[in-house]
Amino acid sequence: MERMKALGMVAGALVIGVAGLTGCSDDDGGDAAADRPGRSAGAPAEPGADAPAESGADAPAAEEASAVPSPDPAQTADLLKRLGEIHPTLATEQDKAVSRARNVCDDARWSEGDDAGVNARAADRFSGGGTPALTPEQGARIVTAVRETFCP
Repeated sequence: MERMKALGMVAGALVIGVAGLTGCSDDDGGDAAADRPGRSAGAPAEPGADAPAESGADAPAAEEASAVPSPDPAQTADLLKRLGEIHPTLATEQDKAVSRARNVCDDARWSEGDDAGVNARAADRFSGGGTPALTPEQGARIVTAVRETFCP
């Protein structure tokens, strides 16, 4: 009998504890900590969630300015021709070459004044597989090809 009474009290405490936890949640079921700046708990915030909202016509312009450009078909053909002149294996896989070139473009746009670093990273990015290790000079030629074909 004493044991049944103790089990009843434990069960009651659990019900109260669970009810207390659900009673503390937000109405929308969201993570209250996620709404506070500098939070450290819960899932990561969505990218750009802390950025100020942009209004009207400025939003597409800002998005376009921050987006990494993609070459159109004519630019892709020119890019592949130039990459093939640097090393024949650089242009054998078009999708891979364009993806790597877009990464070089992004790197070059965010690394102003660090041309040596951009060139070395471009050489590293395109090296491997059937392509031997490229030199920083070849990396510089890759960066030039990317800039002159589609990445202003």
